[in-house]
Amino acid sequence: MNIPSRPNTFVVIAACVGVGFAWVAPNAQAYSEADLETLRTTGECTQCDLSGADLSGIDLAPGANLEHAYIEGANLSGANLGGVNLRYTDLSGANLARADLGGAELNYANLKGAELNGANLSGANLGDTTLSNAILSNANLSGATLFYTKLRGTNLMGATLNDAIFEYVDMNGADLTSALVSGVIFLAADLRGATTSGQLLIAESPYVCNVAVPTDSPNLDPNRDCDAVPALLVDRYGEDRLTPAAAQQRVDLAQEIEWD
Repeated sequence: MNIPSRPNTFVVIAACVGVGFAWVAPNAQAYSEADLETLRTTGECTQCDLSGADLSGIDLAPGANLEHAYIEGANLSGANLGGVNLRYTDLSGANLARADLGGAELNYANLKGAELNGANLSGANLGDTTLSNAILSNANLSGATLFYTKLRGTNLMGATLNDAIFEYVDMNGADLTSALVSGVIFLAADLRGATTSGQLLIAESPYVCNVAVPTDSPNLDPNRDCDAVPALLVDRYGEDRLTPAAAQQRVDLAQEIEWD
């Protein structure tokens, strides 16, 4: 089977880790000069139309709010977006090469086909984010949270994924060649058709629990680290956000998934 719809059990948990609930793009075709001026003068702009705009190198303060903005095809190469609120934004096809998105909130953002080569997404919240066919080669996703994230066909060649959480993610056909995966948690991850360099076969680097095994790693035990994952989740999220009991329930539910 494919990644299932989000179970109701996870609604509260998702809220605890900052996951949103829906994404709707504004009806816009080209950027608004007024919206662009608002962004440049105030450093934020919600529900703005910035599609196709040249925002290369823009420097926004942490906490700046671009929620629900339409930024499709924009040039944000080298932009400083660390800690920025980009929830529900449409960044499909945007150029974010070498951009700093460390700690950014990207829940339900659409980055399908976006260029993120060499971008910094360390600690970013990528819950329910669409990154299908995006280019994240040599990007830094260390410590990022990916929950129900779409990574089908995504290029992650040479990316740094250390200590990230990939939970209920669709990575079918993703390219993980030479990616660094030390401490990564793959929980109920669909890795069928993914290309790896054998990194998943190294015990506890990463941790795997009920994964759909990639064809190039047929000897991988898909449940190798299920006993260790609950404690790891508590450690990563913090017990104030995810109790040991909730973490165990989370893993138990993940193990109920049966892959085709």
